[in-house]
Amino acid sequence: MKTILIHVVSSEEINFYRRFNSAFYELNYSIIYTTTSLYCYFILRKARANVKLVYIDKDVSFNENESSKSFFNFLVGWSSNNQAFDSYLSSYNCAVKILKEKDVYACFIPSGRLASQEGVLKACKDYNVATIFSGYGNFPGKTFFDKLGTDKNSSLFKDKSFLNDLEYDDIYFNEWKQDFIKSKLEFHNVPQVRRVNLNLYASRFFRILFCKVEKKINVAIDIDRKWGSLLEFKKFDYKKIETNIDDLPKEFIFMPLQYTKDAQLILNYDKDLISSINDALSICREKNITLVIKPHPVENSIDAFDKIQEIVNENDDLMLCNSNTFRLIELSSEVITVNSTAGLESMLMQKNVTFLGDSFYSDMTKNEMGSYLMAFLIDIDYFDCSQISKETVLNIFSICKVD
Repeated sequence: MKTILIHVVSSEEINFYRRFNSAFYELNYSIIYTTTSLYCYFILRKARANVKLVYIDKDVSFNENESSKSFFNFLVGWSSNNQAFDSYLSSYNCAVKILKEKDVYACFIPSGRLASQEGVLKACKDYNVATIFSGYGNFPGKTFFDKLGTDKNSSLFKDKSFLNDLEYDDIYFNEWKQDFIKSKLEFHNVPQVRRVNLNLYASRFFRILFCKVEKKINVAIDIDRKWGSLLEFKKFDYKKIETNIDDLPKEFIFMPLQYTKDAQLILNYDKDLISSINDALSICREKNITLVIKPHPVENSIDAFDKIQEIVNENDDLMLCNSNTFRLIELSSEVITVNSTAGLESMLMQKNVTFLGDSFYSDMTKNEMGSYLMAFLIDIDYFDCSQISKETVLNIFSICKVD
């Protein structure tokens, strides 16, 4: 029997991948999970899943380039680089043991940014096992899958011309686009946004306790939560510096800001959040147009809030507006973004878009946009709870070219 290997680091990922169970069993695949999270391990054990908890294991060779690299875990402040390197090596070793023992058909890896995910990827490359990376599709009912990675690491970034070979119904695409834009103009929310409530604080509290236990028992952790992380969930009152949408100038350029811990800033752009605003301001000043910015809805950094407030107060040609993103796109003359999905959404609304970072959305043709949205993205609602069909799994294998 062939095996599907799945690497998870959060309960959200477990909830998503367990929806594949029926389809995998119907296709006669067994499932093995690996994780660097003790909490995830307990969830999967309770569900009677076959799961391996990754313990620190440095008994594997590596080259000097690997030992000196900076991992995303460290760059985003979730762990020390030594912890990240331990996670990378240990996850590699854990995956290698499974690949030697089992006939692994494919390995599912969310995002691919964390050190443990990089370790599993290296093991799959070394043993010639197909990888399937997943991520939010950021469009209703759509999920992203790719054989090489997400964002800058994806096959799309390397060469998106293959999108022209995918078939889709252009009439349906235009109808979908009109309905999508209409619904977003009426109401726009971001599914990933976490509600700041008692449950969120309780979840973080217990995650911190699990981190302390994980370090005691030598788990190769990706994320080392500290007590100070409980302060991340502060809600900010942007109304102090926010402009009402009706008070915006007749002509302006709109920039939706990235989340300060987003890989789009850290891995796909060579500067930081404030630098991106300054870069956008430079473009606007060349055109003598006001820049209007909107903070990312999941932003929770006190430091980011203070810096945004400071830069808005210091620049008369910079305004902050927290209104409906699609209304701001509609009213703007053009859009600037680092690498936000709002860039593609703006292109759907026929706006000129400048991408400051590395983005596979950049220079997409109308046909490529249609192929991406209608044929490349898979029709799965990431936040739903329904089981995923065998046909959908086979479609994922086809898109990711898993033989």
